[in-house]
Amino acid sequence: MLRQLLATGTCDFDGKHYQIHGLRLRPQPERDLSHNLWCAGGTDETVAIIARHNVRPLSIPTTSLNVSLETARKYARLTREAGHPPAHTKLALWTYVADSEAEARRGAEESMVEYADSALRHYELRGSHLANLKGYESYGAMQKVLAADPTPFLRGFFDSHPWGTPAQTIKRATELAEAFGTDEIMFVFKYGGMPMAQAEKSMRLFAREVMPALKELKPQPIVA
Repeated sequence: MLRQLLATGTCDFDGKHYQIHGLRLRPQPERDLSHNLWCAGGTDETVAIIARHNVRPLSIPTTSLNVSLETARKYARLTREAGHPPAHTKLALWTYVADSEAEARRGAEESMVEYADSALRHYELRGSHLANLKGYESYGAMQKVLAADPTPFLRGFFDSHPWGTPAQTIKRATELAEAFGTDEIMFVFKYGGMPMAQAEKSMRLFAREVMPALKELKPQPIVA
């Protein structure tokens, strides 16, 4: 349905549970946008579905970089098994750039941990309401782990995402782009309780000294 809507602006669908006719997307697309369909799911069930249907993944490393990489490799393997060609991922990275490593560490650690804490509370990831909800069993298992110790999630962004001087940020962003086989990175500059002026200063330094180097990257998709 989404592919039809993004490609043509209309959709007709006769499925087992739903029959839809004459559905229109508003506003109407001026061109085929179906290639812009991405999915940010990270559970085994979701990865299997999007690989089977050749929907490209949006990766956001959170609690564990190794777990996120293993999910990306699993997607590549399932995509190959489904007969689809290798596909680039899209990567979302929380970022902080400053003139010195000490300044960057202070800003990144404070605001990234604040953001992780807000996400932890917003999604109730220390609760128990997902344990017996069909399709969310893996999130229920995560809730159990985080209820005992939320540190991996609270520290995950700071420990994995790019921050530092321009040179350090280039190095880390390059490592992640190559590891995940991404051809597009979305950098997030304002998060947690970071003041707007501080986020803008980081973003302007990034645009001036980091982005030109990253434009030269040409990572290859992960091949299982």
